[in-house]
Amino acid sequence: MGRRVLVIDDSDTLRRSVRAALAESMPEVELGEAASSRAGLERAGAEPWDAVLLDLSLPDRSGVETLRELRRARPALPVVVMSLHGESEYGDVVRAAGAAGYVAKGSAAGALVSALRSALGGAPAPDAPPPSAAVPARTALARELHDGLGQTLVAAKLDLQLATTAVDSAEAHERAVRALGLVDEALAVVRELMRRFPDEVAP
Repeated sequence: MGRRVLVIDDSDTLRRSVRAALAESMPEVELGEAASSRAGLERAGAEPWDAVLLDLSLPDRSGVETLRELRRARPALPVVVMSLHGESEYGDVVRAAGAAGYVAKGSAAGALVSALRSALGGAPAPDAPPPSAAVPARTALARELHDGLGQTLVAAKLDLQLATTAVDSAEAHERAVRALGLVDEALAVVRELMRRFPDEVAP
């Protein structure tokens, strides 16, 4: 019987790449998507899910706040948090808030699959009081780096990883072409950031 996993991430490109990675390694999983905290919480409450993949940075509410709300509403639902930040930065924070796992978005696709399999097969994370330290506020530039450049590069990396393991040469070529397009998007973001934040990005 298939398992149902909800992906809550505001990047269409990243969600598509996660879908492709899981389709290859976990074809039995049925994915649902939400592009905001509000939409994710609504879907989590209205439909049956076996796990959630949650972005730490969302446009309408932080991932930590969303995680706490998910734990209050669905305490038995395992949540794996995804972030561009390394686990040493936020791993303890999200686990204290009830996350079943943490995956850095720059990791290999196998790390995401492994964390999700562990969450689906393991016991739900225990309830815990919210941590005393809040997630630091991001500057406008940091937000742009995360939502624009970082997400695009992570998606390109996932496409390239899938291209190297594709058995069919046409599929490998398609994924490589898509990755090149994402690199072009990333370069466009860099140029835009240099225009908007000349003092911050100047050498």
